[in-house]
Amino acid sequence: MIIRKLKKNTFTMLLLITIVIFSVTMISSVSATDITNSTDGGIKQGIIDSDDGILHLSDGIYSGENNTNITLDKNMTIIGHSKENTIIDGQGVNKFFNIPTGTGYSLTLINLTLINGFSASNNGTISNNGGTINIENCVFNNNSGYSVILNGYVSGSQKSFLTIKNSNFNGNPATNVIYNRGFNATEKKYC
Repeated sequence: MIIRKLKKNTFTMLLLITIVIFSVTMISSVSATDITNSTDGGIKQGIIDSDDGILHLSDGIYSGENNTNITLDKNMTIIGHSKENTIIDGQGVNKFFNIPTGTGYSLTLINLTLINGFSASNNGTISNNGGTINIENCVFNNNSGYSVILNGYVSGSQKSFLTIKNSNFNGNPATNVIYNRGFNATEKKYC
């Protein structure tokens, strides 16, 4: 009787341990990717490593080739720890993000400050060519060139979507702060 009870308790304990280990493994495999401004590969590598399309940035200044001129190859949400202290710096020569023509990808930016970006002719420090951009609780300072945000369409019925909520654009000497390119082909919403 005691041996049977001991076997039953052992089996129950092993089953519970297996369930706990499986649960922890599953939770960790769907969690967001977290990086700091000293993480090897920067934001670009964080995007590559992000299986769920969510990237958390710790406070710090993110600049240089691994943190700017990023062309998306999937839907991404990038969340800063705080908009005052999580800063992406284009250093006066780089743009920030690009949604390539015809991909339909989405980019959501939350709690970030984007400074010193530069965009060449017919481009934006953030360019949307047929996808969706959502910007929430962000600050754009001292970005120059053609436009801070270029929201354009590709052709035909494909549209670009832009939503900006609770964000500030300060001291941006760009020709256009927000440029919506395309006749009746872009949708924008500013809240």
